[in-house]
Amino acid sequence: MTEWGVVGVIIALVGFAASVVAPIIKLNTSITRLTVTLETVARELNDQKESNHESHKRLWEKNEELDEKLTDHEGRITRLEVRR
Repeated sequence: MTEWGVVGVIIALVGFAASVVAPIIKLNTSITRLTVTLETVARELNDQKESNHESHKRLWEKNEELDEKLTDHEGRITRLEVRR
């Protein structure tokens, strides 16, 4: 094999390595970005769940307070009707 043959083989190997390494690097970058995005979405979802839980808790407390007022109001109306 001549010197130019060796140079040709080396150039072919470098070209092959570049054609394999470039997509691997792009894939690795994409996977890293997707991982970060997924972690962010998961964290935001957990924050949303906690916020919803607190909101629902406040709504149920208000609902129970209004139920008590409604029960008291119905009792007052009944007493007024009995007096008439």
